[in-house]
Amino acid sequence: MTARTALVVLTVGVAVSTVYGSDEIQTWYLSDGTEVLLLEDHRAPLVDIEINFDINRIMPWSVENSAQAAFVGQMFDTNRHIEREIERSGVYLSASMGWGRARIGGSSLVDDFPKLIELIQKTVENREYSREELRKWQRDRIVSWKSTTTNPRTLLNQAAIKLLYPFEDDPRNALYDRPDSIELSAEKLAAIRDTVLATPARNIAVSGSINKTELQGLVKNLLPEVKEANRYSDTTRQPQEFSKAEPMVKSVTNLTQVYMALIRDSLPMVHEDYPAYLVVNQILGGTFNSRLYQKLRHETGDTYSATLSALFTTATRPGMLRLQTYTRVDNQLDTQSRLRSVLEELHVHGVSKTEVERALAYLRGRLVFSNETPDQIVNLAAINRVADLPSNFREMTLNRASQMSLNEINSFARNYYDPNKFALVKVVPESD
Repeated sequence: MTARTALVVLTVGVAVSTVYGSDEIQTWYLSDGTEVLLLEDHRAPLVDIEINFDINRIMPWSVENSAQAAFVGQMFDTNRHIEREIERSGVYLSASMGWGRARIGGSSLVDDFPKLIELIQKTVENREYSREELRKWQRDRIVSWKSTTTNPRTLLNQAAIKLLYPFEDDPRNALYDRPDSIELSAEKLAAIRDTVLATPARNIAVSGSINKTELQGLVKNLLPEVKEANRYSDTTRQPQEFSKAEPMVKSVTNLTQVYMALIRDSLPMVHEDYPAYLVVNQILGGTFNSRLYQKLRHETGDTYSATLSALFTTATRPGMLRLQTYTRVDNQLDTQSRLRSVLEELHVHGVSKTEVERALAYLRGRLVFSNETPDQIVNLAAINRVADLPSNFREMTLNRASQMSLNEINSFARNYYDPNKFALVKVVPESD
């Protein structure tokens, strides 16, 4: 073994032997009220930073005002000075906006971290949006959108979400629409970006080889002033009642299978039944041995996959709970019946103590794997905090679930998973 190999082995051994927890995160507030979270980790000369903005609090405004383009486009000024400086500096920096959250951040060596902070500041102060870069970005969005218009799974989701949330001004509905053209001026885009940056629901999460004193000096003036006036009222409408809903069917040419889903509104994370909801969802569709897989794949071979997922759910906003599968055309009615029977059996008989114990064990194990590195730990805590949840929200939720009696969980299951509260959505061949 060479000296270098021995050093690598030793380094790996040290890395895997150190485990951090959320209780080791240092937190404080800047003068403008922005929370900072720091998890020190001096095993490697690296620093990661994520700045999070909870845009769930300013929706559907963010959808109506092309906030995604304004936020992502801030990295590209007219002469690409910022982009070139990022490349020359050897740091990583990116910006993105997804469902409910915008983020900007990156990583660097310790010596380069002040430069990374400087580049973030230049980015959030940029007011010269590159039309060329925005056009490229928009073309990519259109190409991506067009590629989904023939995907039966996407069509199924689109039909489902529009059935649940049919109002045109609902941001969940807009996610499947053709992206609007970006015709706004650089001045307007910068103003929209500034509104996102100045939302009161924001924080800065840092992990790596840096201490609190060093970090305080770098981030104290990183972001623009918070403006309380930027709090927008949430005009989201409640889901419609599905007890008498007719099945929704979409037809597609050249389709060889039938895709189907049972859907209803999901529970927001702050709902009192959310702990039970996590456990029952895990039993229904969380693993290869879930009830969905057992009923639709293992017992009958009707399908290769049967999944359960909660889409577009945030701390306070419901999204869509979806039980989905697909099968050959001549078997669609039998598969549809078996898919519904999974809910019927749960509604009538509930779940067993053994199923609950296994579900909790699996969820706790998965949580461990999502908290393996310092940046994962601090970023998960930051995402929770920016949504006004406890930093260890998932651990608290699982602890609450473990304290619930089997009767409590089954009482929730029999009410929420009533098959009459779910709607059927299908994508079928055009000739079917």
